[in-house]
Amino acid sequence: MKTIHERITGRTVNVNGCWIFQGAKTSRGYGSIRIDGASRSTHVVMYELHIGTIPDGMEIDHRCRVRACCNPAHLEAVTPLVNWERGESPSRLNALKTHCTVGHALDDSRRCVTCQRDRNRTHMRKGRENRGYEFKLNDGQAAEVRALHAAGGMTQRELAHQFGVSPTLVSLIVNGKRHAA
Repeated sequence: MKTIHERITGRTVNVNGCWIFQGAKTSRGYGSIRIDGASRSTHVVMYELHIGTIPDGMEIDHRCRVRACCNPAHLEAVTPLVNWERGESPSRLNALKTHCTVGHALDDSRRCVTCQRDRNRTHMRKGRENRGYEFKLNDGQAAEVRALHAAGGMTQRELAHQFGVSPTLVSLIVNGKRHAA
């Protein structure tokens, strides 16, 4: 019967010093082997066989950055933070960014204030356009709104639609809180 070491190394290929495991792999690309009915990561098993137990609070980092590698010389026990800092995950790469895709500096919260301001302005402008409000009435138009409302023939909503302004503005004009917009 083969030893665990022989089972793993018998399925590896040496590529630039990395022992690339050719057997089963996890969905994330790590080598995987069944030992006593349980799946184990090949790099963890090789670390334990050649170096020793993994200290509490530590995990195994591939210094070569190749997940399928199980060469003990390429493995090191590190804290999760150190492993993350050395990695190339999208979250790590984003953490290194100092500027947005347009080139503006990011603030302490890792947001681009300039781009956010531009998005807000565009959103507000589109909101106004979608409602079709002009937001401007001269004194003569405001007087006409008051007269039409006083005559009782039109609702404030109908007046707003006719003059291309918001119902709120018509209400302010009708109630004497605004003379014109």
